[in-house]
Amino acid sequence: MTELENHHYVILTQGQTHPTPAKMAAGILRYRPERVAALLDAEQAGHDTGELMGMGHGIPIVADIGDAIGLGANALLIGITPPGGRLPDDWRAIILDAIEKSLDIVGGLHSFLNDDPEFAAAARRKGVTLIDLRRTPDDLSVNRCRAKDLANLRVHTVGTDCNCGKKVTALEIDKGLRWMGK
Repeated sequence: MTELENHHYVILTQGQTHPTPAKMAAGILRYRPERVAALLDAEQAGHDTGELMGMGHGIPIVADIGDAIGLGANALLIGITPPGGRLPDDWRAIILDAIEKSLDIVGGLHSFLNDDPEFAAAARRKGVTLIDLRRTPDDLSVNRCRAKDLANLRVHTVGTDCNCGKKVTALEIDKGLRWMGK
């Protein structure tokens, strides 16, 4: 089991609880809703995630980290994909509060949590793990033409922009093939 599989998330969408800016949140809500305790958006607290996101029905939107911990959250997932992949400045305090409350932090932004001296120091102090999903492993090897020797079916999804649905398309193809017993 990977460290990500041990997490029950509060997904941070503060002020951006809509499927377009909260693309990461939408993906988790669509494909792994059982891993989500709540969404964190003080502006939308009290609503159901399904009302605003169209998925994740029954998952509450809460105002603060403490509410999410009370619902079983043990990690905060940054749930948006902002232009440029940079963390909104006003979210720093929220992330530091989550670290202070011993939640692991998972981010998929282009700005890495582990490269932020303040986040890294706070995480060390609290024994919290910062997980940067976009950081490539040191041992990553690419373009070795290994796929040509595989007997399995592969479907290549491509797009002209980073927000056109390649991941969702691939997940839906996988889901359909599994349903068909393939």
